[in-house]
Amino acid sequence: MAISNTRVQILALGATTAICNAAQDILGLNTLSKLEAVNALASGVDSGSFDLQTIKGAIADRNSLANPGQAAGSLTAVTAVAVRAESTALQARTDLHNLSGEFRAAKTDWNNRADDLLKSIHTLRDRADSSVGEYNRVDNLISNIKLDISGVTASAVRAENLAAQAMDAARAQQPAIGPDPAQVAQAVADAVASAFRPFAQAVIDAGAQAQVGAMVSAQVAGIFPAKHVFGLDLNDPKGKPVEFAVWDHGDAPAIDNTFIWTESILSHLAYAERFDLNIWFGGNKGTGKTVSAQQYAARTGRKFVRINFHKYTEPSDYLGGTGILNGNTEFQAQDFLSAYTTPGTVILLDEVCRASAGCLAPLNGLLEPHAAVNIGGTVWRKAQGVIIIAADNTMGNGDDSGRYAGTQLQDSAFGERFSASIAFDYLPLRQETKAVVNHTGCNPLLAKHVLNAVNLARSKVSTGDIVDAPSIRCVIAYIRALALMPPAQAWASCIAARQPIEGAAALEAIRVASIDETAIIGWL
Repeated sequence: MAISNTRVQILALGATTAICNAAQDILGLNTLSKLEAVNALASGVDSGSFDLQTIKGAIADRNSLANPGQAAGSLTAVTAVAVRAESTALQARTDLHNLSGEFRAAKTDWNNRADDLLKSIHTLRDRADSSVGEYNRVDNLISNIKLDISGVTASAVRAENLAAQAMDAARAQQPAIGPDPAQVAQAVADAVASAFRPFAQAVIDAGAQAQVGAMVSAQVAGIFPAKHVFGLDLNDPKGKPVEFAVWDHGDAPAIDNTFIWTESILSHLAYAERFDLNIWFGGNKGTGKTVSAQQYAARTGRKFVRINFHKYTEPSDYLGGTGILNGNTEFQAQDFLSAYTTPGTVILLDEVCRASAGCLAPLNGLLEPHAAVNIGGTVWRKAQGVIIIAADNTMGNGDDSGRYAGTQLQDSAFGERFSASIAFDYLPLRQETKAVVNHTGCNPLLAKHVLNAVNLARSKVSTGDIVDAPSIRCVIAYIRALALMPPAQAWASCIAARQPIEGAAALEAIRVASIDETAIIGWL
């Protein structure tokens, strides 16, 4: 919510005590709230009852009473110095405005050339990404064909053996007459069906057709360096390229070519993959925790299952419970156990700190290495290549600031099941600018200009001036809104809308000081 210019000016006149005293002297209002005093004084100015000079005078009178030994002459001297300083500042501002105009005119040609160069770079990058994606698709297709050929060959060998056995049996019964080919074929089919029938019925009775199908189809298609899979060079301490397994799961998410990887994230994922460990993603909202897990699954051809937790989550919601199936009372598994037994699956336990410790306790046994846990009368074991990632905003420590209401401190027994934790943070300016340009297609100068203002706002979170730091999603929304709204309106809607009034005031001051609306219009 944007505040009026009058309130911004009054906020800048002094500290809480000075403004509250001015409200008492002018309006007779006795309050310790700076916000209430500012609102009352601003209403008086807006209605014409008095002006800002009256407020400044009240504050000056109070300062004089607080320092009775100060001579009137010294006040006059201070005023004169202030007037000279204001005049000097005004002249400097005029000179700066003139220089800014000359600079904008001089850099127009450079901006045009830079835009052309960036477009060429983006075109080359898109072609490279397309080539890598096509290579992966063809490579996966070849691997699948090889596996299919192997399966067909094995089936043919088994069928040939069964046919030979059937022919031997036929010869034994009718030594003088050759076997009928049709009868041999039928004998083979009957033998295969008979051998497979108990297994097929067991799968149907367990309601596990989907899980068995996923286990048959998901295979490792190959092992490739990080550069090949993610487009980023990653080497171990000895300089050897770090490699990742690429699977061929048909339900893998789509690849987002605009996502930007960092060495830190990939190092943690490689660690979890190599040693079959669980990892924890923590950090502020909008820093890429969920998308990183999803895009890891996409790039490595894995199935991705996201389980969201909240304060009402029960173990039966994600593990399963007893229900009626085909007239029988049986245990019915839910998403976690289904994913847990599907090879090559990435399981994201999202917002885990919104669930209670008791709700998460049943996961402890399943998160152990080489786990074998009896649930619902069945022993559950983690399938090959399953990666389990927990994600939250507080690194499992809960929150007292009010930014992430409802989060809870987690039991250490649960937290210790995750062998590594990575604290997500906002990308460096250069990389975040690239990400914003990738998502919006805007001028890089516009993206950098807006991010400079947003980074200033993020720095105010630690001082308490702003409660909730604007995320990259807010920046993307703001730049998209510029196509339809004035910059000030877009800022109020996309950046400052959900802030308390104190935070909104700080964000408005940052916008006034940092956002050049004329330049923004030129970059659109």
